[in-house]
Amino acid sequence: MGHRFRELSGVNYFGIDQCVTVEFALSTGTQVGQGLAAQFAAELAAHGGTAGLLTEDAPVSWLRNRADQDAFILSTENELD
Repeated sequence: MGHRFRELSGVNYFGIDQCVTVEFALSTGTQVGQGLAAQFAAELAAHGGTAGLLTEDAPVSWLRNRADQDAFILSTENELD
């Protein structure tokens, strides 16, 4: 959404992706989100289950190399009903 906003307005945005640990299945059956939440479960627990970080500080390269987001929120509370 931020890219589209920038295209239409010319104003830069600060994008926060809060979906990277949300549990959902792709059409291929692959589960997305669970692995990242599990990988950082100890760190997230130390912060009450949810923590935010800047993209440049991300410990995972595929997050750190995301040009479309400035920050991420990771959480252990990710079930979609």
